[in-house]
Amino acid sequence: MTVTAIHPGQQRSSCEGCRKQKARCQRLQPGDARCARCMMHNIPCVAGRQKRIGRPGRAAERRTDPAQATTETRQPLPKRPQSNSPQQASDQTRSGSASSPSSQGSSSSSSSSSSSAAHLHGSAGLENGWDSSRSSPGGQSIAGPSPESSSPGVPFGPRGNDPTTTHADAIFHAVTALSLMNVGLHSRTQVVEAYKHVMTVELIIYQRGPLYINNTTLSQFILQTSREFVALLHALQTDIQGRKLQRLQAATWASPPQHSTTAATATATTSSSSSSSANELPATISLLITSIFKQLLDLYDLYSMYCCARVAKLADEPVAPFPGPAGGGVWQLTDACLQGLLYTQTIHRALEQTERVLGIAWGASNGGGGVDGLLSPRQMHTLWHEVGGELGSGITRTETVKTGLRKAAFDLQKLIAYRLN
Repeated sequence: MTVTAIHPGQQRSSCEGCRKQKARCQRLQPGDARCARCMMHNIPCVAGRQKRIGRPGRAAERRTDPAQATTETRQPLPKRPQSNSPQQASDQTRSGSASSPSSQGSSSSSSSSSSSAAHLHGSAGLENGWDSSRSSPGGQSIAGPSPESSSPGVPFGPRGNDPTTTHADAIFHAVTALSLMNVGLHSRTQVVEAYKHVMTVELIIYQRGPLYINNTTLSQFILQTSREFVALLHALQTDIQGRKLQRLQAATWASPPQHSTTAATATATTSSSSSSSANELPATISLLITSIFKQLLDLYDLYSMYCCARVAKLADEPVAPFPGPAGGGVWQLTDACLQGLLYTQTIHRALEQTERVLGIAWGASNGGGGVDGLLSPRQMHTLWHEVGGELGSGITRTETVKTGLRKAAFDLQKLIAYRLN
């Protein structure tokens, strides 16, 4: 009897795209033809179904050759309880002496088969954790996975020259560093939000107050995090560009000479589309970059706003001399303004470098449009939405922050020129 319809219990509620990504399949409205994820990625929303309808059949009986039976993993049998009877002891001694030649033969055949298997598998056996040195108490070698036999950080065999191993290490390092950076920024921004009603530029730059955490002022933390963020983005960009160059070289060397221009065009189009999808950052890294960039923009905006406000009130509230860095003596107003000008220009330059590496830099210096960077168009759309809070306002948000930093630097420079003259 052939089943022609799918039973309701066998229908999948998730579409194929959400099922492959292990994501929840939800629709914005109950009557939508596509789910929210498929609408965001602009992919077809195909309802999932089983490949074979009905109850699965019984698996075929496994047949093994007698020659390979000795290489399978054998579990040690439980020991029989010892008896004090002399008759049973004599029987056990007699049976053990009779079976000793056969056990020796099986042991030798087992060791020879395991060594031949290790020779045939080569590096694949090392990758799977093959350890032929471990043996059972009876002398029979156990061929199975052994995590203690090889360290996961050392590649074996042909994978040592595989660029995917280095790329995986770079991705793991990037995720770890970005996660720690994101946690540190989140804790600092929470403290800033708690004391925002009494916020002044002195709390940001002085080595005292609630924002002085772990012997680091908020201004020092902003500068250090900005430099680490830019360095990490440069490392990611270098890794991706190196992998892209390796793929292009491999495709050039592996492809035979094309006599037809149509075939060559099709090959180039396929390779370009596959390389663009492979060069896209993982979702975890892109979301971490978006979160860190948004929090840094908020801190940049906070500093520029309170710096400009304090410079504007210098005529009514002059700044008293305050202690400088360790061993630096007392700073006057001119010294503080010089350091503030240098600090403002440094974080402004770090913001521009971050935009350039991410590929979100705009303006006449970049040809009037965006440049190639780490983020794909879909990831840039997510970043603009998170930074601006609404669609289309992310670009104006970054330009507003840079304008505030330039204004703070201009006010400090004007004050320094007035004091020196």
